[in-house]
Amino acid sequence: MPDMLIVFFAGFVFGIGFCGLMFRFYLAFDSILRFLYRNRPEIWKSLGRPRGWQWVAPSRFQIVPASDLAGKWIAQTPDWAAESRFLIEKLTIMRRTNRLAFQVFFPAFAICLLVTMVLGLISGELLK
Repeated sequence: MPDMLIVFFAGFVFGIGFCGLMFRFYLAFDSILRFLYRNRPEIWKSLGRPRGWQWVAPSRFQIVPASDLAGKWIAQTPDWAAESRFLIEKLTIMRRTNRLAFQVFFPAFAICLLVTMVLGLISGELLK
């Protein structure tokens, strides 16, 4: 029983860590969109006037799904981003947090969840 609680708690910690990393990821994404809207409106418009996770341009609605742009920007740095150190830093944050979240925290969370379930089934705690 104590082993199951330890693994459950570890899974909880990894789950919270995953959520925190994804929050940081989307804040960086929003920062990029806000920067483009304020400093490079022609680029923002060429992207389809997208909105962010929390950031929305005044009197706009979402035309381009934010997740499509985020995925594209993780895979390849847009040409216009090389012009700004700020944009490169935010893209780097997006890539690092995405990699850490999906290659470390989410798998660790899933493993802890499965181990907790197996330990619970073996001990009979889940069937009570």
